[in-house]
Amino acid sequence: MDLLSFLAKYDDTLKNHFIDSTTFLSTSNRIQNNLIKCTADVEMDYIKSEIKKAPFVSIALDETTDVANLSEVSIVVRYVLDGIPQERFLKFLNVTSERTADALFKIVCDNISSLEYGSKLVVQSYDGAAVMASHLGGLQAKVKEKFKHANFVYCIAHRLNLVLSRNMDNIKDCKVFFLTLSGLASFFSKPSKRTRALDIHVQRRFPKVAPTRWNYNGRLVQIVFQYRNSLIHFF
Repeated sequence: MDLLSFLAKYDDTLKNHFIDSTTFLSTSNRIQNNLIKCTADVEMDYIKSEIKKAPFVSIALDETTDVANLSEVSIVVRYVLDGIPQERFLKFLNVTSERTADALFKIVCDNISSLEYGSKLVVQSYDGAAVMASHLGGLQAKVKEKFKHANFVYCIAHRLNLVLSRNMDNIKDCKVFFLTLSGLASFFSKPSKRTRALDIHVQRRFPKVAPTRWNYNGRLVQIVFQYRNSLIHFF
C-alpha cells in the first residue's frame, strides 16, 4: 500500500483510479497476494525458459533464521547464457519443523522437477552443516546418488567464516574476547526476566551468535561497543 500511494503521486492514472473507482481498488490483501503470485509465476516461467537454453545448471541452498525465529532455506540457481553467468533467486521455504537431509533432498528434487533441469545439474552447493555436506547420509550425498554429475562445492561464504573463526581461536586474547561476548548473548537470550531487564536498562538486545556466521559476531561487537556505557551501568 505504501508503494502504491507513493507511485500514485507521480502517476495520474493510478491517482485517479484511487479517487474515482468504487468497485475495484485492488488494495485488498487477497488481491495483492494474487498479483504477487501472478508476478512470481511470470518470473518463474522466464527463468524456466532460460534454463532450457542453458547447457549446465547449478543449485545452491542456504539455511538462515529470520526475524520471527523461523528457519528458512533460500534456493538459488546459476547457469550460463551466451557466455554470461546468470544467478536467479527462486524462493524461501520454511523448514522450521523439518531440517533433515531427507526433507531437504525432497525440496531439491521438487525444484529440479518443476524447472526440468535434472540432466543439466552439474554443481550443488550448501553450507558445512553435517545434514548438508556429509558425504555419507547428508544432502549432497543423496543428490549425488540421484544426479551423477552434481559435484558438491563447499559454500564459499561459509568457508570464509570458518577460516576467520579458526584463526581467531588460535589467538588466546581474541578467543576469550569473542567467547565473553557470545556468553553475554546467550545469558540474555532467556529467561524472560533477564531479557526484560536488558530492555529496560539498555533498550537494546544482543543478536544471536552462530559459530559459522562471522557477520553475527561482527554485529554483536558493534552493538556492545555502541551501548558499552549503558551496559557498564547496567552491570
